[in-house]
Amino acid sequence: MLERIDTGVGDIMAELERSGWADKTLLVFFSDNGGAPGVANNGHLRSYKSWLYEGGIRDPLIVRWPDRIKPGCQTDVPVCSIDFYPTFLDVAGAKPPAGQPLDGVAWRLC
Repeated sequence: MLERIDTGVGDIMAELERSGWADKTLLVFFSDNGGAPGVANNGHLRSYKSWLYEGGIRDPLIVRWPDRIKPGCQTDVPVCSIDFYPTFLDVAGAKPPAGQPLDGVAWRLC
């Protein structure tokens, strides 16, 4: 599975480079939470998918946007999937529809 993901990401990056959009495109890679017991290795994280320990709730997240995010930038601020929508609105310079509450918050990109 990881090999297929790597190949797919490589194909996306190659096309963005070919088309000249690589530096101007916000790429977000995000996974669901935790690995399943018996088939996943969550390393030093305690427990697995469906548990409220870090092994069940920590998600990998990689964000790439060369025009706006410095290489090697890291944050210790937790991010949740409900933060995607407000972040994408912010990036686009858009506002949510009138009366629509936002549960998440926009990321602070470094």
